[in-house]
Amino acid sequence: MTRWLVTLLALASPWGALLADEVTDTRARQRLEKTEGRALETYSPQPGLPLHDAVKRQQQRKSSVTVDLKSALKPFDSPESESIVPMAPGSQVTIADIRQRALQNNLQIKVAKMDPELARQSLREEQAKFDQVIFAYAKYAEKDTPAMAGDKVILKSDNALLNGELAKLNLDAQKKEFWDVEAGVKVPLRTGGTVTLSAPLENRQSLGKFA
Repeated sequence: MTRWLVTLLALASPWGALLADEVTDTRARQRLEKTEGRALETYSPQPGLPLHDAVKRQQQRKSSVTVDLKSALKPFDSPESESIVPMAPGSQVTIADIRQRALQNNLQIKVAKMDPELARQSLREEQAKFDQVIFAYAKYAEKDTPAMAGDKVILKSDNALLNGELAKLNLDAQKKEFWDVEAGVKVPLRTGGTVTLSAPLENRQSLGKFA
């Protein structure tokens, strides 16, 4: 019984494969024959045409134009244009006039005329570095120190009343004034150095008990 069942299954396998292939081909043909997407005929204002007929119709719409080259190359003379746009009288210009106008409007020539002036200005700036410089300055300072308590000391004296006494040193208030004035001339040297001639004036003054 088992042997006959195996034999029937072996015979049925090729027929099953052929049946499956035929069903697949049928479904593929049906899918290709079926129209997918939107129907474009409903959106077109005119009925559809084959590509060959559409190209032929487009060529028929183009009108042929014939151009005569001799008449086209002739100058155009229209009385209407002469009445609308009057002819302006021409002016004669010589080559010398054209050359003069070109030279007058040439920006490079104008810049070249400014080069000597710029060079003289640069030379003057370099020479100014060696000019003599006169200077003068004044300085004033004031210092006011208040009285301060000093240290405690023991006096040693030949006087028996003062010998061995404890005393406290106090620093009295001091006021100091200081002012300084200097005037002179600085001369730069071409070797790179500088010579300074000046006359300084200085004054220091202290005001107080111990001044």
